[in-house]
Amino acid sequence: MSRKEAEYAFENGIASLKRGQADEAMHWFNKALDIDGAYTKALQQRAFLHFIAGECVLALQDCNSAIEIDKNDPWSYLHRAMVHSRLKQFGATASDCTQAIALLPSLAVAYTERGSAYCELRKFREAIADFTRAQEINPKDSVNYICRAVAYDEIGKYRDAIKDFAKAIELNPDDPMGYFSRALAYHKIDDLENAIADYDRVLSMEPNFGDAIQNRSIAEGQLKQQKASLRRAKPATKAGAAVGALAAEEAKGGKVYDFFTRLEIGPAE
Repeated sequence: MSRKEAEYAFENGIASLKRGQADEAMHWFNKALDIDGAYTKALQQRAFLHFIAGECVLALQDCNSAIEIDKNDPWSYLHRAMVHSRLKQFGATASDCTQAIALLPSLAVAYTERGSAYCELRKFREAIADFTRAQEINPKDSVNYICRAVAYDEIGKYRDAIKDFAKAIELNPDDPMGYFSRALAYHKIDDLENAIADYDRVLSMEPNFGDAIQNRSIAEGQLKQQKASLRRAKPATKAGAAVGALAAEEAKGGKVYDFFTRLEIGPAE
């Protein structure tokens, strides 16, 4: 059989994938590789199918085979990086993404994947640099703004996180998690009115979103306490009040419940 027949089988596999027919796609990719075992694109796609089926060992084998055949194909390294990430081998994920980027510097998803691995490795500044580069390559992808916002949040840069969540919302206004994530960031700096507004937006989209219901209720209680405290406080100069509020809001950041780390909210201090 010829390479042309292998390509025909491969194209049928891609068509099956586009129709959502994973089993049919696997049949065609297997057929392509039966004809030509060195067909790297078929190995990559079969690795992807193994990956989404949770068969990481098989996916890794196909990725390794593809790399052995062609060490200069960035997509094989990217596919393997995704498998390593699923296996929680984040150092290996970052290494594979670095290799993919070296071969194809414009591969935005490789920066995103490496940035996510850096977050898992607690290397947040490196992650921010990668998400920024991914945004430069593909400015319309909201995922990179969400990811960078989460990294900013981790190092206490809540205002930068809010800006990125806002951009993600602009690009994908129908995603309730964008509003919920921004609400959390507002909540962490005690900007309770904006937090409540974002929780309301989440609940207008998903009325049964339990964490938003809980957080909104807590934010309302904190806002009442905040207003009562202001009424009892002695008058202060506008400049002094502004400086004090800015210092306090950053200091309180870690006190607020976080959906991702499952920390509990306490009353505002």
